[in-house]
Amino acid sequence: MSRQGAAYETENDGTALSETVSSDNENEQADGEETEDIVTNAASSGTCGDNLTWTLDDGGTLTVSGTGAMTAYTSSSSSAAPWSSDKKSIKKVVIGDGVTSIGSYAFYYCTALSSVSLPDTLTEIGQRAFYYCDMTGIELPGRLTAIGEGAFYNCPIAQLSLPDSLEKIDGTAFAYSDITTVNVPLNFKEAAINLFAPQGIFYGCSQLREIVFPEGITYFENFLTGTSGIKKLVIPASVERIASAGFTYCKDLEEIEFLGPLPLIDINTFNNCPKLKKVTFKGQGKIRSSAFYLCGSLTDADLGDYLNGLESYAFRDCTSLTEVTIPVSVKKLDFWNEEKDGETYTWGDFAGCTALEKATVAEGIKELGSALFRGCKNLKSVTLPKSLKKSKWGAFRECSSLE
Repeated sequence: MSRQGAAYETENDGTALSETVSSDNENEQADGEETEDIVTNAASSGTCGDNLTWTLDDGGTLTVSGTGAMTAYTSSSSSAAPWSSDKKSIKKVVIGDGVTSIGSYAFYYCTALSSVSLPDTLTEIGQRAFYYCDMTGIELPGRLTAIGEGAFYNCPIAQLSLPDSLEKIDGTAFAYSDITTVNVPLNFKEAAINLFAPQGIFYGCSQLREIVFPEGITYFENFLTGTSGIKKLVIPASVERIASAGFTYCKDLEEIEFLGPLPLIDINTFNNCPKLKKVTFKGQGKIRSSAFYLCGSLTDADLGDYLNGLESYAFRDCTSLTEVTIPVSVKKLDFWNEEKDGETYTWGDFAGCTALEKATVAEGIKELGSALFRGCKNLKSVTLPKSLKKSKWGAFRECSSLE
């Protein structure tokens, strides 16, 4: 991806992303504007931590030596990295053995930086540390545990291997990179996202085609929020929970396959994946509210025989779903009350599935939830079990094709 293309995509993707880029400090734009004015007589050496020193040679190589953590910087000129005046001349960075962290904004907008060497002692990379740099690849050390927000934002990285030591990656860490394949770290648990927009770790990575989850991983969150490119996800049997919004707004995702028992699928996990067509569940598990809400292309949702939980409007407004069978293993069919303009609206698990024509409720189910099929205007055939004892309010409300 060219830098110009990334900037265009960022600008036209919505105001929320612009907020993410600029909200940290009002001086960022000014920082970008002053890049034409490079100070050539800046210091070529100094300190960058309690026990760290740095040198910048005439060839553009910046070397950090010593032990311990690097100072955390900002984009403001008053608290920027000490080499920031020469940032456009930095071509290579060598972080020496003994350094444990790279400070926030350390190499922010070092647009000529194409080579980075990191030590085995490194455990943390701060936010926007390599923001808008020019590396096409980087080798992350085996003890690294955390990568900050926007750390490699808009770096044209094509090859990436995440070490198993990595536990946390903050939002947009690799946004707008050229990565094609990602191997998920075994110990990975947490990916923070921007609170104002669905921007996950690989937001805007249009070349990303494959995510490999290792057998043994049990839990993760927000890993692919807002990611484009990925068409199929294969979730290993070891996964016990996918946390809220884990795959929200994956705009090219078409198919999900669970290799083992269904994990707990939390609130909004696959919310608004507009191209998702097929989901296959093979074992016990629970789907929480709005997990597949607004998946408008979903035509095949095989709930299997062992699903034991289906919370409020789990499949609401899946407007291409034509047929569904609710297995006897589902103990409860839930609903959601929404307050709007002084009115209360109730939505069930399949409310608003306007293409739904056939529904089967398995023998053994005793109760239908409120507004279960509300607004399913093309629903023509419903098979109900003899075991059914109660149908709550409005289970078939606004199902105008039912006789």
